[in-house]
Order: sequence, then C-alpha cells, then structure tokens
Amino acid sequence: MDGGMLALVAQHRGGAVGDGRPDFANLDKTSLLCRIEDFLVTNHQQGKRTLLLIDEAQNVPPQALEELRMLSNFQVGAKVPLQSFLLAQPQFRRTLAAKDLEQFRQRIIASYHLGPMGSEETSEYIRHRLAVVGWSNDPRFTEEALADIFVHTGGVPRKINTICSRIMLFGFLDELHTVDRDVVRNVVEDLLRETSQVIDGSSGPTGGVMLGSGTPPDASQLVQRVDRIDRTVERHGRALKFFSYAIEKSLQDESVDADPD
Repeated sequence: MDGGMLALVAQHRGGAVGDGRPDFANLDKTSLLCRIEDFLVTNHQQGKRTLLLIDEAQNVPPQALEELRMLSNFQVGAKVPLQSFLLAQPQFRRTLAAKDLEQFRQRIIASYHLGPMGSEETSEYIRHRLAVVGWSNDPRFTEEALADIFVHTGGVPRKINTICSRIMLFGFLDELHTVDRDVVRNVVEDLLRETSQVIDGSSGPTGGVMLGSGTPPDASQLVQRVDRIDRTVERHGRALKFFSYAIEKSLQDESVDADPD
C-alpha cells in the first residue's frame, strides 16, 4: 500500500493504536509527512527526543524502507528530530544489499551484528532472565545442564529462549526442583522429534498424516516410543487440569467482581 509505513508511523506516534488517535490510512504521502513533521517539531520544542523502533525489520518490504528514508530528511534547525532503530535477523543484510536501497544505506550511521554468546555468557544470560521474573533457584539448573544448553543452542539467544521455555514447562509439569542434563536431553529430543516430523500434503492414502523418517522401528525403539508417549500424555493431562483450574478460578473471580452485593 502506497504510504503504508508512513501511515503506521503517524498512527503510532506517541501512543498505541486504539487510544483514540485518528486513522491516517487514507491520507497521501505529503499529508502523512506533514503530520509526522508537526509531531516531531512539537516533541523537539518540548525537549523530547523521538525514537522510531522497528522490530523484525527483515520482514519490512523495500518500498516501506524507502518511506523510512524520507523520515530521515526532517530537520529542526541543525538538529535531526527523529532517530530510527531497526532490529532484524541476519537475512536483513540481503534486503539492504538491494540496488534500489542505496540511498537508504547511505543514511545508516551505525550498525552492529550481535553474534552468538559463549558458554559462560549463555549461563549468565539464563540466570539473568530467570532472576528478572523472581527466580529463587527453584528449579536449580546444574552446571552440566547449562553447558548442554549452550551446546544445543550454539549460544543463539532465540534458540536459548525456546529450549529454556520448554525446559521450564517440562519442569512444571513433572514438578521438578532440579534441571540436570537428563532434563535437557529429554527436552532436546522432544524438540528434535517435533521439528523432524513432516506433514505430507499429497492426496494419497497417507495425505495429511505425520510421517517420520520412513525406517520401520525395531521392538526396543517401539518400547521407548510408547514410554515417551505415556510420559507426554501424563504431562499434558496435568497441564490440562492446571489450565482448567486456572480458567475456573478466573471465571469465579470475575463473577465475584461483577456481583453488586
């Protein structure tokens, strides 16, 4: 949509969508730029700095990036009233390399690639994320477990977040107070098994079913698989009971709040 990015910036300026701000989707680019400039000038006169933060920028189309470049043209005297900060995955480099974005690249004053963390940094990162939400060393993560998490994630924050979220869910359902390397191994195996499954979209008799590697398992593998399924079903059962209780409790609380007496 022509002016789509500018309309979004105008819509979000100084607040979130839905807070009573008008809809700018039908304005042309000139009108949108004037509205945004007025907002930036007002902020500057009030001694405020304006930061435009765009997450997952690798999903932003080139046309929208060009609209962002227009915003960098604003000036109030000798000052630039707007700074844009883009966060993206590594594939954003391919987008920036496009010939049509040469002028956009010229406006970039600083860039940084956040590489994977080391083993010690990974452990500190996990402890920090847990401490932020009030963790008091329960469940306790063993040093071996933390080292294994680093091995399986390569120190990539998004992978660490994924595996640790699953570990915490696993620990909650199994009522664990210690996360050791066996817990990490079980969780990693679950994740690998899920991601290795492929949905066959053909119209044949197997269409739509979950397929494995195609190699028939032997008896011992079948026993292990059934055992894993039993444990998974048991955990899911406990999870459903917990969520059912939580929903029922929430509904009861709402009913009490709504009672005029």
